[in-house]
Amino acid sequence: MQIRLSRFVSCCLGPLVLGVLLACAGCQSASPVTGNDESSPALDGHTRNIRAQLRPGLIVNIQVLVAGQKELEEKNRRISEAGAITLPLVGEIRLEGLTVGEAQEQLKTAYGRYFVAPQVIVECQVEALAGAVSPWGYVTVLGRVRTPGMVNLPPTRELTVSRAIQLSGGLDTSARRNAIRVTRTRGNNTEQFEIDLERIGASGQAKDDALLLPGDVIYVPEAVF
Repeated sequence: MQIRLSRFVSCCLGPLVLGVLLACAGCQSASPVTGNDESSPALDGHTRNIRAQLRPGLIVNIQVLVAGQKELEEKNRRISEAGAITLPLVGEIRLEGLTVGEAQEQLKTAYGRYFVAPQVIVECQVEALAGAVSPWGYVTVLGRVRTPGMVNLPPTRELTVSRAIQLSGGLDTSARRNAIRVTRTRGNNTEQFEIDLERIGASGQAKDDALLLPGDVIYVPEAVF
């Protein structure tokens, strides 16, 4: 094991553990998901260029690897009001305002005092936010769905209209599936487009299921009988 101060580490590492998994690729700026037609307002170059920053209240997992082997894991660490977490061995680490990638680099430096070339993986637990806003933003689903309200974007920022509706409990029996409206506001500009889930389902054209951006509002109208 490539560990410096091995005697010290073996004494202090009992329950020490940091478990962090992050779809880092999703948190860094990556190429937009293709599949939607590039001329469609549903696909936008800004989809991936979001600097998601850590902030107080978010829950993170951290994992430290050395030579490909897991050395430390810490799960469910909530960032304090002061914007930091306190970890065994390295003490208090300030995370507020950092991206996940920046947090990983900061922890890598801290653990580099004890391990040779450590790799640090950090994951923000979006599913554990329980009503809080994801660092990657959220969309709002209204109208004829079973549980209208906020839906957090995942770290990959790959959230489609149908998935957002699914996370809102699904369509109500009175929902109109072929005229779901998406409203997108950026600065002073507002645009709207419609998604026909009935046609998408019938044709199997999943590529037409629009990718959503933070702040989008999805409205499911009532069917006309």
